[in-house]
Amino acid sequence: MRNYETLILLPPELEGEALDARVAQIRAAIEAAGGTQVRDNRLGRKRLAYPVGKKEAGVYVAFAYTSETSVPEKIRQFLALDEGVLRASTVEKAAPQPAGTL
Repeated sequence: MRNYETLILLPPELEGEALDARVAQIRAAIEAAGGTQVRDNRLGRKRLAYPVGKKEAGVYVAFAYTSETSVPEKIRQFLALDEGVLRASTVEKAAPQPAGTL
């Protein structure tokens, strides 16, 4: 099992209950694909450096989870087909190093 983090950019129009429902839907998709210990961190609405899908701003949400190596690809495919997701990026998080080691 490895640790991953997926950063998702959602449309700026999502607020309140609509945002909660969207985050719950993505969380459920991660869990259905095999992700465990799913945590979400809502980073808020930010102005973008350049327009993405004709949007000048977006809502960032980071999902951290533990899974097998095949799960991030399943999640990437799900998010690529989802028209409500402007961008998504997944990275593998390194395991914490013990103190005093390089």
